[in-house]
Amino acid sequence: MAKSVIAVYPQIESADGALFAISVDDVESQSKFVSEYSIPYTHLSDTEKKVCKTYAGLNMVGLPKRCTFIIDKQGVIQKVFRDIDVKSHGTQIVDSLNEIKV
Repeated sequence: MAKSVIAVYPQIESADGALFAISVDDVESQSKFVSEYSIPYTHLSDTEKKVCKTYAGLNMVGLPKRCTFIIDKQGVIQKVFRDIDVKSHGTQIVDSLNEIKV
């Protein structure tokens, strides 16, 4: 998923979007991942799974479900992606940002 998002990151910024990711991995693991893929956006660590439990939910083995929230400038969630196609997800994000600008 990171690759498709990285590919369109300039378009996300052009749409006046702000992007960050939250993972249950520790800070060191996140740092390695960000470095390895040259990820231009912030990755946050949620090792206690508080954010993931609140927003994304956990699967049957306790791992967080992958999802994306599109939130407008007023803080209102406009769209939630729960079934993510990793190849097209970056484009989906850009399209959603452009839709809420109208």
